[in-house]
Amino acid sequence: MAITLESATTEIISSENTSQTVSFSHSGNLLVVALSSVFKTVAPNSVTWNGLAMSQEGGITSPNEKSKSELYTLYNPDQGTHNLVIEGTDVFVGVVTLYSFSGANRNPIADIQTQTGTTGQNPNLAVNSGNENFVIEVVSGDVGISTLTFGGGQTSRGNNLFATANCLGYGGGSSKVGASTMSGTWDVASTSWAHLAVSLRGVIPLKIGMNSRLVDNDFFQWIIKRR
Repeated sequence: MAITLESATTEIISSENTSQTVSFSHSGNLLVVALSSVFKTVAPNSVTWNGLAMSQEGGITSPNEKSKSELYTLYNPDQGTHNLVIEGTDVFVGVVTLYSFSGANRNPIADIQTQTGTTGQNPNLAVNSGNENFVIEVVSGDVGISTLTFGGGQTSRGNNLFATANCLGYGGGSSKVGASTMSGTWDVASTSWAHLAVSLRGVIPLKIGMNSRLVDNDFFQWIIKRR
């Protein structure tokens, strides 16, 4: 069964601080947060939804250690409008996209890939995916990035240059249904970047005799062990 995107919103965090708050209305069984941060000395290290800690599924820091691309999840989170709070020990800015999904697997990560690069290298990540999966890309880099574009069929989820007193860099991301490859292209001058792509999966249709039911991965593994 395909995982279904119920809603998504992207917030540009342009004022540097050690704590940032975003309000969002969630519905579904999975909340996903894609974060590309640009920071002074260290990346933010805490993401909570309505006071509950989210799980970091992946994170990659740029070679110059001034930006980071991350992805967080929370299964069966509190429904309705609540606050997402991002905190760190030093000031940061960035781009954050919140996604609400229904039909998500209890273990939603089908595959996750990361890469970093410098001047003259363009990011291109292949992830194990399928027609019913949903792929999210997160990118970040230093101020040497002058443009940021995405591959065909991808929906832009933020594309912003930051130039505050302590944080100089670029953040953004994209998403695509059923993608196996996420392509981002930088028009690079002198830059250091980090790139993350993740494939999310839905519940597994399990057929027993003439009947079918939808199960999450934990239940599927329990059935295998019982056989």
